[in-house]
Amino acid sequence: MYRLLLVLLWVGQLSAAPNFMLIFCDDLGYGDLVCYGTERHRTPAIDRIAKEGMRFTYFYLSNPVCTPSRSSLMTGCYAQRVGMHEDYTEHWVLIPRSRRGLHPEEITMAEALKARGYATACIGKWHLGDQPQHLPRGTGLIAIMGFLTPTMCRACGRGDLPLPVLDQERVIEAPADQTILTQRYTEEAVKFIEANRDQSFFLIGALMRGEAGAKTPYEVFYYYRQHQLQAVRSVGAMEVSLAFGAHVSGLGSLW
Repeated sequence: MYRLLLVLLWVGQLSAAPNFMLIFCDDLGYGDLVCYGTERHRTPAIDRIAKEGMRFTYFYLSNPVCTPSRSSLMTGCYAQRVGMHEDYTEHWVLIPRSRRGLHPEEITMAEALKARGYATACIGKWHLGDQPQHLPRGTGLIAIMGFLTPTMCRACGRGDLPLPVLDQERVIEAPADQTILTQRYTEEAVKFIEANRDQSFFLIGALMRGEAGAKTPYEVFYYYRQHQLQAVRSVGAMEVSLAFGAHVSGLGSLW
């Protein structure tokens, strides 16, 4: 299992505080991108970001799976230090309705930036707890659109409810139409950026397109079917790249 983290940083004026956008992709490794050498996929928008920006070749996350890697990214701590290295059931990640979650007393980078006047938000898969005391608002973030737990857990026979999409803790769709989630996340991200063009902002986009159990848009799947490439990661890499194209278009006026 892999995680891909991209950091976009730009400054409207030299005197302004920088804006941050983190794109965190589940199960999409650096080796799945053309700019890192693959000849199997098409990732033109991500490749454009790499060409026009800075490409890092030496970077590690603290863990290869969802919950612990997210907790380390948010807190700067090893997952074991904040109790997020496993579920209480000893699963590697938090399962739906888990009693565990990121403790609200932990200081996150979102809270640190919010204290400096930043607008802070997250879009996509949270996976740091689905109980009220563990939701994004307790970590300094507004959850614009997304879901709290992984897609794959619904196939484990535990009687979990259909995967819901939330907007600031309000369920707006259940079950989620996963074939258009990445597109919807992208649109909401652009809206947030445009709404905060006169204020410094911090945005996390946690995409899960390559994750097992995720469903792929037909036009992306059809392209890979035609080219005899049927791996989940292949279609995931292409769709995330298409989403990045919209991200970059929405950010053009702020570079």
